[in-house]
Amino acid sequence: MKLPPKKMNDKGEIRKVGFEFEYSDVPLDETANMVQKMFGGEVECEHATVYEVHGTDLGDFKIELDALPIQKISKKNKNITSKSHVDKLETFQVRIGEKIEEASTFFTPFEIVTPPINVDNMEAVLKLENQLKKLGAQGTKSSFQYAFGLHINPEVSSLKVESIVKHMQAFLLLEEWLKKEHDIDLSRKLTNFIDPFPKEYLELVLNEDYKPNMETFIRDYHKFNPSRNRSLDLTPLLAFIDEALVRELYGEEEKINTRPTYHYRLPNCEIGQKNWSVEQEWETWLKVENLAENEDALYVLMEKWQKHQDKLFSMNSTWVDTIQKFVDEYEI
Repeated sequence: MKLPPKKMNDKGEIRKVGFEFEYSDVPLDETANMVQKMFGGEVECEHATVYEVHGTDLGDFKIELDALPIQKISKKNKNITSKSHVDKLETFQVRIGEKIEEASTFFTPFEIVTPPINVDNMEAVLKLENQLKKLGAQGTKSSFQYAFGLHINPEVSSLKVESIVKHMQAFLLLEEWLKKEHDIDLSRKLTNFIDPFPKEYLELVLNEDYKPNMETFIRDYHKFNPSRNRSLDLTPLLAFIDEALVRELYGEEEKINTRPTYHYRLPNCEIGQKNWSVEQEWETWLKVENLAENEDALYVLMEKWQKHQDKLFSMNSTWVDTIQKFVDEYEI
């Protein structure tokens, strides 16, 4: 798999990247055992909908049913059944909970969350993908009700606001083209998990003169993106940098796992499809990093975007064509 334009972070350490695969048709326990067989470690079942594999060669994996309410039911069931005496009401609660768990697997994805993996060791991710395929895992296009995604969490090359702004600008410029490249499934477009950034935010950020300090950048981001439902979710990164401010803005109730990564949510997870691979989705993301690290190209495309917006009738399809020509020309 290709390396990013910056292999090391500001500390001189090799960067890492984590992946989250959403899939169906392979039970959680079977997936956990597969991970253990591939990478070692110990399997732990927290409850029926959450497994972990600790101490593998790569780190700790988490395999779960990706629905917090169902997880809470499973945890409550485990607490009840571990008691020495269970009354009739509790027995009824457990049975109802089991039925809900069973039904939820028809519309809620399983998810395998990898540990952060060195960017020069991502062959391990391809091996994981291949094993899931062999076990019969199914992804987005296997059924109309599956809105499964592949989330990519690349560690930032720098925590400096200047670098983060350039990556945000690069993504915003490429977003419509990225949707075309990833061939986003209709089922995912109909959800609100990968909502596009509002035009007002683009108009603020896509400007050479936009040079905020970190606090201003965080406040601007929240002002136009009060929801985490964005195709590039920056809240985990911003919370890692200034958790107090992010909690003040988003509230203590919001589930945010702080980490120094971009949370890229746009790609489908089409595992089970012959012509799909996590490698191609990773290489599409790298277009964002390549553009962010090429300041001259970034500003050229930004100028093209501003001219496009000034036109009386500007269509997304025309802009996508412009980006394609630009990508080919600059070889980003």
